[in-house]
Amino acid sequence: MGEMAVTEPQSDSGYIQPMVLSPESTPGIVSEGIADLANQTFDRLAGRLAVYAADERRARGENGTTLTADNEGVLWEGGAYGRVPITITDKTSRQEVWEAFLKRQAITGGMSWPTTTHHTLIKEANERSGPDRYKPVAAMLLLSVLRDRFPRGDTDYRESLMRGPDYSNYPSEDWGERHKVGIELNVAYEDALAPERPTTWRFDMSVQTRFDKPVPQTRIRSRLSGLIDTNDIKFGDFKPEQKQTEQAHHVDLAHMRRLFELAKDIRPQVTPIETQLKQQAAEDAMLADLFSSMSSESTPV
Repeated sequence: MGEMAVTEPQSDSGYIQPMVLSPESTPGIVSEGIADLANQTFDRLAGRLAVYAADERRARGENGTTLTADNEGVLWEGGAYGRVPITITDKTSRQEVWEAFLKRQAITGGMSWPTTTHHTLIKEANERSGPDRYKPVAAMLLLSVLRDRFPRGDTDYRESLMRGPDYSNYPSEDWGERHKVGIELNVAYEDALAPERPTTWRFDMSVQTRFDKPVPQTRIRSRLSGLIDTNDIKFGDFKPEQKQTEQAHHVDLAHMRRLFELAKDIRPQVTPIETQLKQQAAEDAMLADLFSSMSSESTPV
């Protein structure tokens, strides 16, 4: 997509109020900014999230309320905490977010992140095989927000609870919060030489702060599938998944805040409950058949 002028966000009460950070911002100020943006985003989603938190059909036990069929979005403690992928339903602002994201990447040369190598590989494959070799057939841009509460050093404690440990004896000073806001880009490509084998690129970028870490972080993850099985990639050091974590600073937060300010009419990405229940019923039936066949095979004649 070509560059275009980006409209300044409105500052009415329905949207996030701009916050300016100076180049001298300390890690503490950046951490406060990340938490502020995450909290404001939860406030914007509060009404819609409450619907799912109160729906017992989406119950997921101690680990939270399921928002999506693949469990990438969950809520816990009545919806006060959770991990939520977010869609931008307003087409105009979705385009503005997309353009602002691409413009930032162009200005900073891809932000010097080695994870952008995956995208480069696709472009280079087209340069070698022809411009029509890999065509993007679908793309999805999501925002994301995480607000969590956990005991010091154990961000996976909810999964631990499912296994049995009791955290009720942890002293209050060993509990704190984590806040994260991010953007996710998913692109599906069709290989003209092998249309039955899709190629997908998934890119995640986020800024995060934790009560038990002194410095906020910028986290990047890139995953590429499909091209791995073609003759286009023969690099010995190629990795289908690449990650990078570094210290966050005021520029990271300002960029992320800009994207969230532009996004209008944001909603949780949710699989309809009817679809989710059908999928669950199909999975239960499949498991029942599997166990039934295993049981009959082990029964003595």
